[in-house]
Amino acid sequence: MSDVRITRNNQLDRNTPQSSGILRLAAINGTLSSSSHICGGIMIAQPHTASSVHHHGEQETIIYVLGGNGQVRWGRYGEHSETAGPGDFVFIPAQLHHQELNPTEETVTWVVIRSGSHPVVVNLPGFDLVASKSAR
Repeated sequence: MSDVRITRNNQLDRNTPQSSGILRLAAINGTLSSSSHICGGIMIAQPHTASSVHHHGEQETIIYVLGGNGQVRWGRYGEHSETAGPGDFVFIPAQLHHQELNPTEETVTWVVIRSGSHPVVVNLPGFDLVASKSAR
């Protein structure tokens, strides 16, 4: 029989796949909660930081913006971007190359849920800025 599992805020796990610039903390995964299909946690971006360009393999991602106004960039050259603020939801498809950014003076906090029992982060080289400018 399975039981409800609660991960307290002082039990969040820092031992997760990371991309530079963003702190990822696991709350629910196959190890912390015996989850076999989803994982979740929070991402924290300090002011004026950005993650590496990355994707999450075959995992789909749902982000809920808890606080602050962050941006997501995507596309072959990072030519697309949107800002998401408190209360907004963001969906990131599997294999999509993207980057999270915090260009503001405030900390941005996202709640993140992914398909799969443990998060996958595949870091990539940065977007090609020269190509990005010519693609616009």
